[in-house]
Amino acid sequence: MIVFIDECKAKRYIFALHLVHPKKQANLRRFMVRLLLPGQRSIHFRKESPRRRRQLINSFIKEGLRVVILRKTETNRSPSRTALIKAIHGQIAHLGATELVFELDETAHAHDSKVLSDLQTNILWDHRERNQEPLLWVSDAVAWCVNRGGDWERLVRPLIIETMDC
Repeated sequence: MIVFIDECKAKRYIFALHLVHPKKQANLRRFMVRLLLPGQRSIHFRKESPRRRRQLINSFIKEGLRVVILRKTETNRSPSRTALIKAIHGQIAHLGATELVFELDETAHAHDSKVLSDLQTNILWDHRERNQEPLLWVSDAVAWCVNRGGDWERLVRPLIIETMDC
């Protein structure tokens, strides 16, 4: 599995891990790009209307997309992010992960690189911009919804195969 990771850090620190079988990447990218509105370069849930968010979630559910949630109750960025990356590392075999792809956050790139290097992991990892990697859009959507809670979290429940508190 290739794991596409985005975060939300508003109320609590959340990583959403979109799990994609390597052979399904190309088809899923095409699927995601077809969901773009004219003029859009990427899907960013924070910027979508409530109606559009519901449409996108329904599309993700129909497509059978799968997401794992890792969360910390603290929002202190560096320690929480470190703990979640270590949790991912501990779950690599369980997830069947062969590669990790983080949404590029310039302020976290060096931190992530150090943490992953210190873990001496054999897994491949990368940071990509949202506009370059449509498979990150699912992680963004689910992280946003889980962090918002309430109806939004309930709407994405069919996509979430596991939630881990770290």
